[in-house]
Amino acid sequence: MDHLSCFVPGMLAIGSRIFEDPEDLVIAEGLLETCVHMYLTSNTGLSPETWTFQSGKPWDPTTYKRYSDWRQASPDMQNRLDLSAALKKLDNAIKEQVNDLLDRAVDTLEKRKFGPRLSGIFTGDGSYLLRPETVESLFVLYRVTGNPKYQEYGWEIWQAIEKYCKTDSAYTAVRNVNFDISNMHPRAISSIHKDSMESFFFAETLKYLYLLFSSPEVISLDKYVFNTEAHPFLRRSNNFDTQVLSSPRA
Repeated sequence: MDHLSCFVPGMLAIGSRIFEDPEDLVIAEGLLETCVHMYLTSNTGLSPETWTFQSGKPWDPTTYKRYSDWRQASPDMQNRLDLSAALKKLDNAIKEQVNDLLDRAVDTLEKRKFGPRLSGIFTGDGSYLLRPETVESLFVLYRVTGNPKYQEYGWEIWQAIEKYCKTDSAYTAVRNVNFDISNMHPRAISSIHKDSMESFFFAETLKYLYLLFSSPEVISLDKYVFNTEAHPFLRRSNNFDTQVLSSPRA
């Protein structure tokens, strides 16, 4: 799943109001919890660009930072060991040489000490690019439901941005949201910076964070619609005067 897809909760929430479908709102709220979860469970409080779910296993947010045996958590490593069993069936002429090689390889793998592996959810691309999609959905869900938890989520995300993305001259993307920062000197935090800031950080991310904490009357969703780059457009009433539109210019 990409961070880019975290605009979907907001889209569904608006659709639930337009088409009066409460089920869409339930789905929107659940998807947004997943997006927020990826922020709040990283070492920095920022979301990775992509993440994956363990195939064949229902998603359970409580498994995120729990560890399992490295073979179970790493199908690739298990496949390598399974391959050794298949190779042992080779022609007898080379069987002895292959077996000797495989025994040494398997012995190395068996004895190697692997660090704990995440189960349930795995980070793909661990970078954070100052993207707006999650805070966009937080803004929409807050306006639609009035639930203050969405403001709380937004505030925690903003604090993480201030702490890890702010520089002397701008805000920057982060190389990896799961850097071990527990023993990192504050001045060393700059080592995780990518020195890159996309224009959508101003046009969308900051705008939606501002609106999340603004009065509902500020760019009301009843009067405005946002395009894909967060530019608000005034909704035209269905009762507008068509004669004005068709009248010749002076």
